[in-house]
This record gives sequence, structure tokens and C-alpha cells, in this order.
Amino acid sequence: FGGGGNAGGEVMTVTCESWNYRPAQCAVPRGRQVRMQRVIAGDCAQGRSWGVRPGQIWVNGGCRAVFEVN
Repeated sequence: FGGGGNAGGEVMTVTCESWNYRPAQCAVPRGRQVRMQRVIAGDCAQGRSWGVRPGQIWVNGGCRAVFEVN
């Protein structure tokens, strides 16, 4: 059959924001790759002000960003 892509493998974006320098978590599907697409505000450094745990992206220290999940 025709058609491209792989089932369930579509790219999605998640906006995760630390407001007032407080920690925040944003849910993402487990087992997916996450990369930062763009910074909205703040100093976003992987491992320091943002990171990934199974099933979630975490941010803190005022990092606000859009992440690509695929």
C-alpha cells in the first residue's frame, strides 16, 4: 500500500515552561527522542535547566522552550 511515514512515529512539538524560575514537567510518550527546537525565554542548557526522564521533559531556572519529540 502507498503512504509514507511510520505508524505512531509522527513528530510532535511540546512547549515546556518554567515560570518564575520554578520547576515544571511536561508529559511526552515514553521511548521517544526529544530535542530542543527553540528557546522561548531564559537560559536553557541541557542537563542544567532542562532534561528528559522517561515519559517527561523537565525544565527549571526560567527555561521556556519548544521541544521536538519523535
